[in-house]
Amino acid sequence: MASIQEKNLRELEYQSRETGEFHHEVSQEEYLIEKVKSGDESFLEDFSLEDDSIHAGHLSDDPVQRFRYLFMAVTTIITRVAIGEGMHKERAFNISDIFIYRMDHLTSQDQITALLKEELAFFMREIQAAKRKQIFSRAVAQGIDYIEKNLHSPLSVGEVADHVGLSASYYSDLFKRETGRTVAVYIMEERIETAKNLLRYSDLPYADISATLSFSSQSHFIRLFKQYTGMTPAQFRRGR
Repeated sequence: MASIQEKNLRELEYQSRETGEFHHEVSQEEYLIEKVKSGDESFLEDFSLEDDSIHAGHLSDDPVQRFRYLFMAVTTIITRVAIGEGMHKERAFNISDIFIYRMDHLTSQDQITALLKEELAFFMREIQAAKRKQIFSRAVAQGIDYIEKNLHSPLSVGEVADHVGLSASYYSDLFKRETGRTVAVYIMEERIETAKNLLRYSDLPYADISATLSFSSQSHFIRLFKQYTGMTPAQFRRGR
């Protein structure tokens, strides 16, 4: 006699033939991946979790729960894509964790779809940033990677230069020539961008964000944030 598992499989195969609802083809998944790699966010305008490109069979009788499962499936795929395109592994997993946590608190299909679009756009920008790093020299790329991993601690040109084995003066010139920015400006821009993500995707107090990103004080953080973004952290968080 067939096992319960085999019986269930046969029932699903029968339902697929009767309804015409089959799992997506590999080519359809590849289409989604290529769109994300391209960096062209315009395809997100008409994107839906009902798209044929991400059809995954009958996952749940609850339509909201089905969208949750689809969200998880797409997030898993895109996270791996981002890592494959050069994004730092820990950063990619942390971003996916944040979006999954946010998704877990949503209660409608529209909310989950909107969040997935936001996540896809976020990863697309991260992938493009990772690709840009690949055109830099080894020393500059290593320095950028070091900066991104150490935003929680004070950083100096000398420390970054020492990490890549070059003098501070030589490295400063090299970094400015390749990126168009000084090391100090790049560090600050990365701190501000990380602060924006923390303000957008977490409820951490401003003092905690300031301390986490190694600003000398909360007032220093607020002043520089406004200088770089044109608004205070409170204004930015209210508009998220």
